[in-house]
Amino acid sequence: MMINLNTCDSFKGNMSIIKTEFRRDRMIDDLNCLRDVVPAKYDDNFVNCCLNLIEEAHLRVCGEYFIRETNKEKSNRINKCMTNISKYLSFNTSEEAAKGLLSTPYINEDFIFNILTYTYYALVLIDKKIYRRFEVAYKLWQHSVKVGMAGYSEKFNRFFPYYVTYFGNKIFLVNPVEGWVKAFKKSGKLRKRKINGILTGVINHKRVVLAATSEGLYVPLIEENTFLGLKEIQPTYLAQKDNKKSERKKKREKGLKSKEKPWLTTTLDKIDNSTYTIKTHSMIALMVYGLEVMKYGVMEGNSIFTIDHINGIHNDNNIENLQLLTRISNDKKRNKPQNWYLDYFIYWDTKVRQARINQEYLDFRRRI
Repeated sequence: MMINLNTCDSFKGNMSIIKTEFRRDRMIDDLNCLRDVVPAKYDDNFVNCCLNLIEEAHLRVCGEYFIRETNKEKSNRINKCMTNISKYLSFNTSEEAAKGLLSTPYINEDFIFNILTYTYYALVLIDKKIYRRFEVAYKLWQHSVKVGMAGYSEKFNRFFPYYVTYFGNKIFLVNPVEGWVKAFKKSGKLRKRKINGILTGVINHKRVVLAATSEGLYVPLIEENTFLGLKEIQPTYLAQKDNKKSERKKKREKGLKSKEKPWLTTTLDKIDNSTYTIKTHSMIALMVYGLEVMKYGVMEGNSIFTIDHINGIHNDNNIENLQLLTRISNDKKRNKPQNWYLDYFIYWDTKVRQARINQEYLDFRRRI
């Protein structure tokens, strides 16, 4: 069964579906079959790294994983696998990308999308940090609605709407064209009520955004760009720790450009004594591209992919300035920004997603 994210289901409901899929007895047989069939001359390091993570997640879900290791050993092992996967998906030219991703008879783009999807969910089941980031991204994506028009993008040749979403007791308005996020807190009728969902509609020929509460009430939030029942608050931004001051100082002394402003992280809300955060650029990209594409970008840290600011200005979060690169490509871009790098936002959103439409089941034997 192919794993499809569904906004109608709760996060726990979707995780239950994912665990059920990884609990299949046939999964190990499928993985072993794939290992035997893929030619050794092909980059089987990529395949093996993906399959090792999927197999580990399968054993963990089934309660059959008994290897003892420290958190540091586990982290190093996972990072090594993600680095190898990132290397395979990094290309220096568009021709090399087309050849590597599309021209191989054994591994086509359907396969790559599917095996990476399963690899990502395997990491969610293995790593608690990735699980938490996925949960945050899922809830923001699940609750989001489009409102009005934020502006026009020349790069994408289309208009982008505003996005409204919520997490806990905070409501967020996202403008992807200007690259900002505004935070609101509940007031009035909403002050002591829990929000169960946000929806849009038309009342008296006016476009409105309503909040559905746990008591079955529908409270207006926005009416014709006027905010009701909300009080704007200053979003809490946490600058990432600056660990490269000396490196940038050396660059400035040599007359080279250095990144002076670190990226920003938006504090969402505190739930069960845990403070949840997300990088501001990740939140903007999540609203525009959706979780199917962005799940790779919200892993953050040492991961397969990372969101890159094209112009190198980390607080410029305009959607035109964001691209999804492999971690290896992002490291290369720091030294050679003029080179070509494959933007996986565009790639996932076009070729791979189109290829996935006609595919209902993931069967490793049928892929070969």
